[in-house]
Amino acid sequence: MTGFRRDGAVAVITGAASGIGRGLGRALVGRAESVVLADIDGDALSIVADELAGAGLPALAVPTDVSDLDAVDTLVARTLERFGRADLVVANAGIGAPHAPFFELEPADVERVMAVNYFGVHWTVRAFARHLLDRPGPGHFLVTGSENSLGAPVLRMAGYTASKHAVHGLADVMRRELPPRIGVTLLCPGIVNTALAPVGENDGSRAGIGYGADEVATWALDAVERGDFYCIPHPPIREFVDERHDEISATFDARAPRFDGDGVHDTRALLARMMPERVQPIDDPLA
Repeated sequence: MTGFRRDGAVAVITGAASGIGRGLGRALVGRAESVVLADIDGDALSIVADELAGAGLPALAVPTDVSDLDAVDTLVARTLERFGRADLVVANAGIGAPHAPFFELEPADVERVMAVNYFGVHWTVRAFARHLLDRPGPGHFLVTGSENSLGAPVLRMAGYTASKHAVHGLADVMRRELPPRIGVTLLCPGIVNTALAPVGENDGSRAGIGYGADEVATWALDAVERGDFYCIPHPPIREFVDERHDEISATFDARAPRFDGDGVHDTRALLARMMPERVQPIDDPLA
C-alpha cells in the first residue's frame, strides 16, 4: 500500500540542497502540492526553494542539521505550522566519509558519518512518525540507503557501508511496526553523479559516471507511488546481493541445516510469544 497522494500531497525532503534530494524536489513538481526542504546548507537550500517555487511548487526552506534531535523537532514544527501536515517524508540527508582502511579511520570521522547517515535518518522518521500516527489517513516514508545497504562491500568505505546497512535495518523494522496506511520505501542506488560519488574526486573524471540525480529521484517517486519497499535503480547491484545470498545459503546448508524439532530455536516464534504485538505473524507476506 502506498501513502503518497498526487492530489495535494505535502512532502518533506532532508538533504534537499543538492544531489538526490534536489532531484526529488524537481521530481515532485506536478506530483505534490507543496514541499518542505531541509538541509544544513541554508544558502544552497534557498536557491533550490526559489527554483521549485518558480516551477510552480510552493517550497518552505528550513535549514536543518538532521544529526541534532532538537533541529529535527523544529523541522516538524515548522512543517505543521506552515502546511498543517506531512504526507511524504523523505529521509535523504547523508554525507560521505574519508576513504581509508577501517583500521585507520579516526573515531570522529566514523562518529560523524553515523550521526548523519544513521541517526539523522532515525531522528527524522521518529519525529514525523509521531505526526503520521496521530492523524488519520495515509502517509509514506522514503528512506535513502545505498547499494552498500544491500551488500556492496566497497573497500576503504567501512564507516559509510556500516551506516547504510543500519538504515536498511531501520527501514525493514519500520515497515513492520507502522500500520499498513503508512508505507515505507528504501532507495538503494549505486553510484549517482553527485558530490558523494566515490570516484573521480580529484582528477576531473566524475562527468558521465553514474545515473543522474534527477533520474534516480523520478524512479524513487515511482516506487513510492507503487508502494514498493525496495527501489533499486542500478541492475548490477544484483551481483553483490546474489553473492552474499549464495554464501549465506551455502553456510546454512553446510553448517546449520533445518532439522526436526528446530522450531525451539525459531527467533520469530520466540519473539511472538514474548511480545506478540511487535512481531508480524508467521504467515505474513513480508516474512
